[in-house]
Amino acid sequence: MESAVLGFMVKHNLGKASGGDFNLQPDLNHLEIHFGGSESFFPDEGTLVGRIPANVSNLRGKIPAVASFQVDQTEPGYVRVVAVDASGNRSGPSEATPCTPRLIKDEYIDSLTVSKLTAGTLTANTILGASIRTATTGARTEMNPDGVEVYFGNGTKAVKLGSHLDGVTAPSRPGFEVCYPNGQPMARLGALPGTDRVGMEICDESGSVKVLAGELTDGDYGLAVINPAGELVKLEDFIFGMRKATKDGLGWTTTTTYTNLSDGVGPAINGVTIGDLGRVVVTLSAYMDAPSGGMALMGVEVKRSDGSFGIAPDDLDSLSIGGGDATQLIAMNGRASVQVFIEGLFPGTYNFTAKYRAESFNGGTANFANRVITVQPY
Repeated sequence: MESAVLGFMVKHNLGKASGGDFNLQPDLNHLEIHFGGSESFFPDEGTLVGRIPANVSNLRGKIPAVASFQVDQTEPGYVRVVAVDASGNRSGPSEATPCTPRLIKDEYIDSLTVSKLTAGTLTANTILGASIRTATTGARTEMNPDGVEVYFGNGTKAVKLGSHLDGVTAPSRPGFEVCYPNGQPMARLGALPGTDRVGMEICDESGSVKVLAGELTDGDYGLAVINPAGELVKLEDFIFGMRKATKDGLGWTTTTTYTNLSDGVGPAINGVTIGDLGRVVVTLSAYMDAPSGGMALMGVEVKRSDGSFGIAPDDLDSLSIGGGDATQLIAMNGRASVQVFIEGLFPGTYNFTAKYRAESFNGGTANFANRVITVQPY
C-alpha cells in the first residue's frame, strides 16, 4: 500500500491581473494562497493554506513562484492569490481559479528530502534560480540577480560585485564594493552609488569618503582627498599646480609706494586657477640692497584675470630687508625669501605680480636683482 497526501501545486508568473508576466511591484515580499469551496469565496485567515516567498529577485530573473499545498478534502474548489509587499500591504485577491486536490507523492520536488539525493556533481549549461548560496546565514557567498555577494560571520556584507550597487535597476550601474564588518563601505570601484560619477572611493569605518579617484565631485578627473573640514583637496594642485617666474638683472626704485622697478614689470605669473578652497601660497625671493638707514620691500599684487577683484601688496606680507649706516648696530643685504599665505579668494583665474618699494628718509635707492616668484594653490 502506498501513502500520499492530498494537495495541489501553484505556479505563478507574478503578473498583474491587467496582463503581463513578472510585472508586479518590486517591493513584493510573498504571495498568499487561499483555497475555498465556491468561486465567490473571500480570502481570509480561514481560507489561507500557505505562502510562497517571491520578491524582486524573481521579477528580475523572471522566475515563477512555485509551491505545493496540502488540503483535507477531495472535492473540487477554487484558488485565489493575494500579493503582499515588504511593508505587509495586501493586494486585492485574484480571480478564482478552479482546482481539484490530488495525491502528492515523492516524485514532486517539494517533498524531496536530502535522504533521497545521492551526493555527486551537477553538470549543466544553465542553472536558473533566484539565489545560489553556500549558506542561509552567517559567513557565506551568494549569487543572485543583484550580483555576487560575500558576507561576514555576523551576516553583514563584506564584498559585492553587481550591476547596480545602489539598488537602482536602470540604467545599469556596475561596480565593486568592499565593506567593513560594521556594514559601512570600505572601498568602491565603478559606478559610484548615489551619484552619476565613475571612479573609486575609499572610506573610513563610519562610511565617510576620504579618498577619491577618477571623476571627482567637482566634475574634474584626478586624485583627491577630503580634508577634516570636508573640502576637496586635489593632488594636481600640489604636483602640477606650482608655477614659477624669474626676472634676471638689476632693477631699482626710490618710490615709497609699491610699483614696478626700473627694468620693467615682474616677475609675474598669469592665469593661475584657484579652486573652491580659495587658497594659495606665494614665495618671493631676491637679492636686495636697502637704502642707507631705510628698507627695501618686495610684495605681491593679486588680481583676478577679469579685473573683478584684487589684493594690493602689504608690508606685513612682504619680503623686506633693512639697511643701516656706520652709526647703526645692524646692516643687512644679500638674498632673502618669504612665503605669503593668501586665503579667501573666489574660484577663478588670477594674476600674481611682484611689486617693490623703498623706505627711506633721504630719498635713497632700493636695489633688487634676480627676482623669483612661485605660486602654489593648495
